[in-house]
Amino acid sequence: MIYLNTKLDFFHCLEQDVPSAVKTLQAILDDRFAWKLTQVLAKKEDGVDDDTHMVQESEGDYLQFELLEDENALLFKLGFTVEEAQAIIDDPYKALAEYEKEHEAGEE
Repeated sequence: MIYLNTKLDFFHCLEQDVPSAVKTLQAILDDRFAWKLTQVLAKKEDGVDDDTHMVQESEGDYLQFELLEDENALLFKLGFTVEEAQAIIDDPYKALAEYEKEHEAGEE
């Protein structure tokens, strides 16, 4: 299990174990969505129920939820964009080389 608090933590993990770091980043990327309440329905039949929508009953009310990107997801807390994360997953060695080049330039 990899525990991350910053983007820097991720790159340190990537330097040590590329497959595990990539697997962890893919899980973080996939987990950036959350079910959010979008409306209260008059009846269950008024709602949408598919891969990104669901209706739940709660205390006699029917609640419509939608699976949306969560701005508080770990991916964003670490400082990644979706595009950055996907680029790392697609070519982790290139991303690591770019990170190391930037890191070395910052030390000069």
